[in-house]
Amino acid sequence: MAETLRQSGVPVTLHEIEGVFHNLLPETDVPWGTEPWSELAALALAFFQTTLPVTIS
Repeated sequence: MAETLRQSGVPVTLHEIEGVFHNLLPETDVPWGTEPWSELAALALAFFQTTLPVTIS
């Protein structure tokens, strides 16, 4: 999917979490803790702040 978006001219970054697939386990069963989510949250915040700036009037 990411490569198709890139070929269409859409800049996209795919962040992979090793050992994780689309069928995520319940939070109590995840082997990686909260570390990837904290990192991804920071990346997501930066993306939204630069790509979708909000103007409050």
